[in-house]
Amino acid sequence: MFTATGWELVEKEGVQPYVRSKVDPGLELEFVKRYDFDHHRMSMSVVVRNRKSGKYYVFCKGSYERMQQLSTPGSVPADYKSVADRLAKDGCYVLGLSYRELPSDWTHDQVVEFADNREAVDENLSLLGLILFRNELKDDTADAIAKLKAGDIRTVMITGDNAMCGCYIARQSGMVSSSSRVILGEMVSTTEVKKLVWRDVDSEEEYDLPAVKNLVERGEDVELAVTGVAFDYLVSMGEIKGLLLHIRIYSRMTPDGKVECVKLHMETGAVTGMCGDGGNDCGALRFAHCGVALSDAEASVVSPFTSKSKTIQSVVDLCREGRCSLATSFASVKFLVVYGLISSMLWVFQSYHTVMVSQWCWILSDGFSLLGCSYFITLAKPLKELKPVRPTSSLIGPTTLVSLFGQQVVNIIFQCFSVHLLTSEVWYCPFSPEYIDAAKWWLMADNHLSTLFFFTIIFQQHTAAWVFSFGSIYRQPIWKNYLLMGFLAVLATIDLYLLLGEPNAVTDQFRISSGTNVVGLPDIPMPLSFRLKYLGVVLGHFIVSVFFQHVVVLGPVRSYFRKKYHSDAIPMRQ
Repeated sequence: MFTATGWELVEKEGVQPYVRSKVDPGLELEFVKRYDFDHHRMSMSVVVRNRKSGKYYVFCKGSYERMQQLSTPGSVPADYKSVADRLAKDGCYVLGLSYRELPSDWTHDQVVEFADNREAVDENLSLLGLILFRNELKDDTADAIAKLKAGDIRTVMITGDNAMCGCYIARQSGMVSSSSRVILGEMVSTTEVKKLVWRDVDSEEEYDLPAVKNLVERGEDVELAVTGVAFDYLVSMGEIKGLLLHIRIYSRMTPDGKVECVKLHMETGAVTGMCGDGGNDCGALRFAHCGVALSDAEASVVSPFTSKSKTIQSVVDLCREGRCSLATSFASVKFLVVYGLISSMLWVFQSYHTVMVSQWCWILSDGFSLLGCSYFITLAKPLKELKPVRPTSSLIGPTTLVSLFGQQVVNIIFQCFSVHLLTSEVWYCPFSPEYIDAAKWWLMADNHLSTLFFFTIIFQQHTAAWVFSFGSIYRQPIWKNYLLMGFLAVLATIDLYLLLGEPNAVTDQFRISSGTNVVGLPDIPMPLSFRLKYLGVVLGHFIVSVFFQHVVVLGPVRSYFRKKYHSDAIPMRQ
């Protein structure tokens, strides 16, 4: 604004700052007193001295409503309010500018004494005119708003600007549909007191509060907007909670008002984020569940996140990354829990049958498979768009528990079935541990049952890593997690080599695919026909686990029960 005036600010050490006209270099105004912008007064003032003439002036700028109040009635045109409203409705950021020439017989000391009283400085001003700015949207604003809506995220505008300007920006950005009526609530002065009046910003049709509530309850295609004063009135009267989640635009809001608005949204149980680029937004950014500063100035100090692009597209990216991180964290936890349950069941089966898998099997399982899968699961990337479904946030919620225990039930069933399949073979000979020297405990792994247990747990663990890495809702599909896919492919290759390969030095190291006869007869390799049959069981387990996770935990079964029994959803207009 200052650059456009054709003046320049001169600041020299030991000299009072002054401004100088570029058009008339001899015209210089020296600062006597400056009052910074006050959010409650909605104005800022300055007292200056014309160095050329020696005259003193007061200049005051602020909201055009405030300038109308501070200026003498004779200096304000009859159509001032209507013209300013029309300009604001067309998307202009409208400021009013007023001035006052101080008496020429005042001394400098009198002016300084006068300037110390802000109430006196802002009195008896004459309106000079309006200053107009264009609030142009950034290129990606409309797209970001559309993506947030697609992700079932309600977008709300809390601004210090005029309500009409806010309505224009909301419509241009897609926050408010072009077909929706916007009803503005503002305080209007009457002969005795101020009252709250609701008015359609386009048709000027007026409504009272019960009528507005009725429109909202009937689900009419209307959007509500309020001024800061109207918001404070609704809060004081206890009416704000019924309208809070239906108000789209909060205008002329002070920094304290923004904080109060964010707090009220948080009290409804909604996870509330805030983005802003100015010092006026610092309080709200700090109090919100998540704040995103769109500048490197004051807002970035109190906000946990700062946007590099300085656009609200960063909010979309943050939501994408946040949902992906939450889903991935839960996937990692579930994998570790299921891994532990599988290992626990193995110990139960080992104790019952008095057998033991070899130490090299545990090294492959714990030292290689577990560490690798746990790490690569976390490398999932977020989906490029936001889905209208939020990830669960409860470690002991229905979705998490059903996923965990459902997979474990499937694991136990197939583990028992595998044991039954082996022991039903005509060639199977039960292992007799009483003939094993206790000092040679590793010989308890030299039997077909230990081999079966090892392959059962290792395949189930790798299946768990697969099913808990499903994306499509919050994360990219599993096949786009290239490192995880590559690692699982390596594990599958090792598993199949150990399962289907003939006895060799590697299988002997793992003490699998053979059986030790306690009476000293040669080792009896596990028949290839059984190993192929068992591979079919492994594939069956994989299919059932994938089906359960995809259909029950993430698919239509979950959607059905969530829709029927999910009672904590907050009713709000998107």
